[in-house]
Amino acid sequence: MVARVHIKPTLGKVRLDRLNALQIQTLYQQKLDEGVSARRVRHIHVTVHKALKDAVRWQLVPRNIADATAPPRQPRPEIRPLAVGQVKTLLTVAKGNKLEALYVLAVSTGMRQGELLGLKWEDVDLGMGTLQVRRTVFNDQVYPPKTSSGRRTIKLSQTALEALSKHSKRRHRGTWVFSTRNGTPVGAWNFIHRSWYPLKKPRDCPRVRGFIAIPDEEVKAVRISAEGD
Repeated sequence: MVARVHIKPTLGKVRLDRLNALQIQTLYQQKLDEGVSARRVRHIHVTVHKALKDAVRWQLVPRNIADATAPPRQPRPEIRPLAVGQVKTLLTVAKGNKLEALYVLAVSTGMRQGELLGLKWEDVDLGMGTLQVRRTVFNDQVYPPKTSSGRRTIKLSQTALEALSKHSKRRHRGTWVFSTRNGTPVGAWNFIHRSWYPLKKPRDCPRVRGFIAIPDEEVKAVRISAEGD
């Protein structure tokens, strides 16, 4: 369908040995101008690239000229900060949950899900009120941060510090801050399906994906309000 609808009407009559990168790039821009999404244009690029790769393998052309083109980047979805009402809902339903401290850290630091799951107690200094981001958990595998900026020190708010201190007393102090019964880090699948979905299902909770930090005074106010509900 991609070839029939998007590629053949423009490039179908061009001889293979006369096709050049500018013609392919022009096709991409034409499709964007017509309102085709960047994702679909990237799919067009993949289709063209694969066809030309086969042509090179069959010795019909000397090289894959699609390598010289620049398909559009797919824009990342905008991550919006939680409204105070959403924070209240989240912290209310998370109260008493074994991962309550994780949710408090999420809304007070803006840490990513994988970074939260990758925390070890050696990364946390309760006395200094800081934590070190040194790794991330993705697909149940542990990785270092992708960039140097990903490895960083975070100053904990009083609210986050209190939640972590309480968590450290309630949970067994093993290697991982958020661990399974076996002492291994909580995997993303387990977090989503065994903690977040059950927490979210009966209530209007926001989707947990890339929190943006919320000022501590707002988190404090919400937690106080939640305790009074």
